[in-house]
Formats: sequence, C-alpha cells, structure tokens
Amino acid sequence: MRDYFVYMLECEGKRLYTGYTVDFKKRFRAHMGGRAGAKFTRGFKPVGVAALWRVTGDRGAAMKVEALIKSLDRVEKDKLVSAPSILEGMISPKEINIGVEVCDVSDYKMQSK
Repeated sequence: MRDYFVYMLECEGKRLYTGYTVDFKKRFRAHMGGRAGAKFTRGFKPVGVAALWRVTGDRGAAMKVEALIKSLDRVEKDKLVSAPSILEGMISPKEINIGVEVCDVSDYKMQSK
C-alpha cells in the first residue's frame, strides 16, 4: 500500500478545490504556479490549504475519499474544514482498507496581501 494525500484548497472568492496526489508539496506548488495546476485553480488562485489528509491504501482509495468530499454540499465541506477529523467517520465502514490521518496545514497557509 502507498500513502496518498487528499486535500482541500481555499481559493479566491471563498471557493474550495479538492484533489488527491502522492506528493502534496509538489502538487501544491503546481497549483500555486498556475500553469501546471488544475483548470479550476488557474481561474481561482489558491490562497491556502483548507484541509489535508494522508490516505493509506491504493489509488482507488484516495479517489473514493476525493469523490466523497466532492459530493458534499458547501455546508458539509465547511464543517469538514472546521473539523478535519470527522472525515474518518464519513468513510463507509465497508472501506476497511482505507486509513485516514489528518495532516498539519500550518506550513501551507498563505500570508494576506
């Protein structure tokens, strides 16, 4: 099994972007750089990391966690940002091969301009 990262970025206009990767620092730099980031983050520049989780399992496990977060409405996403540890309880008990650990996002907070 391999570790993946599932993340939520705070973007301009108070928007949230969710994605997954094996190398979060590299992917975060790509989003911040604009050109190699996702189409969404080229239009709405990231201002920081809202939440970050380490997901243990295969790529499919990370994709399931990402899809779960993307399926949430804005109120649920805001709750998740406020209390990232609740993600583990949201994952179906059937997904026993998925381990989720909350990561520290303080290294990725951007300074206000």
